[in-house]
Amino acid sequence: MGQMRKLTDDVYVGGQVMPVDMEDLSARGIRTIINNRPEGEMPGQPGNEALEAAAKAAGIAYVWLPMAGGLSMELIEGSIDAYSGLPGPKLAFCASGMRSVALWCFASVKDNGVDAVLKTASDAGYNLGHMRGALENFAQR
Repeated sequence: MGQMRKLTDDVYVGGQVMPVDMEDLSARGIRTIINNRPEGEMPGQPGNEALEAAAKAAGIAYVWLPMAGGLSMELIEGSIDAYSGLPGPKLAFCASGMRSVALWCFASVKDNGVDAVLKTASDAGYNLGHMRGALENFAQR
């Protein structure tokens, strides 16, 4: 498992999680996993079904919101539902954490504002300044 980076007291992001990691994540207090990787993106990547089964066996809620080729309203709405409706702490992951942070920003921007979500992302090591305009437009909807 890659490094978990803290966004908030309730949300962490990181790179690829493996089925074998689920027991450790549960012991560390993670209650929900949000998988933002599409199936078969890279050789050796575990399948969604294997990850979901391992998460459930460890007592962790699991959501698959694969992001490939850019953002969509469906992905943003799914992320809003996952972040607001599932137990925390939550760990969202993709290959590097970048897509997961972007989705968290969109899911959180209406409650926290553009500057705050971009600062949170930056503090965790993810520069998403290029998304400012899209976040501002979404926040005004």
